[in-house]
Amino acid sequence: MHIIVGLGNIGEKYEHTRHNVGRSIVVAWVKKYGGSFVASAQYRGLLWKGDIAGDEVCALLPETFMNESGGSVKKLVTGKNAVEHLVVLYDDIDLPFGTIRISFNRGAGGHNGIKSIVTAIGTEAFIRIRIGIAPVFRGVMRKPKTPDAVLAWVLGDFTKKEEKALEGIATRVSEAIEHIVGRGYESAMNAFNG
Repeated sequence: MHIIVGLGNIGEKYEHTRHNVGRSIVVAWVKKYGGSFVASAQYRGLLWKGDIAGDEVCALLPETFMNESGGSVKKLVTGKNAVEHLVVLYDDIDLPFGTIRISFNRGAGGHNGIKSIVTAIGTEAFIRIRIGIAPVFRGVMRKPKTPDAVLAWVLGDFTKKEEKALEGIATRVSEAIEHIVGRGYESAMNAFNG
């Protein structure tokens, strides 16, 4: 069973922020299948179980703040096989807005949600779909320069232009998830990391 995790912070205050793009896209992906999440105290999150072309999948939205996501994920991801089928979606300030990158067994890159998961499950050997949120002006990525500016951008709401683009990004990420489930992450990396 593949476990698809969308990272984000809980609460209306954070719902439309760039930091919550992983969570938002997993919500959209589940809706595509006509599914809805159920609150689970056991997993400290919202859970959905479904089927993609005969493959069992489970989606999890930790109901914690980003830096505590690992506790929720650890309750669902038990054993080596589960870790190998874990797919985590999250925002990446080091990628231009709208870019997606599939990776496996890499560092946290300063992302507190990923740090929390790595600490909780004791390994970096899981699949990630990173979604770029860095600003782009005239085709060039312009990452904020100072730590305060980075934080303000990450925790800021999407602009109207970005919101319009999100539907297409969500469609592409959904296709990537389905490719990973059906054909494996290495094939998906070749197909989507262009």
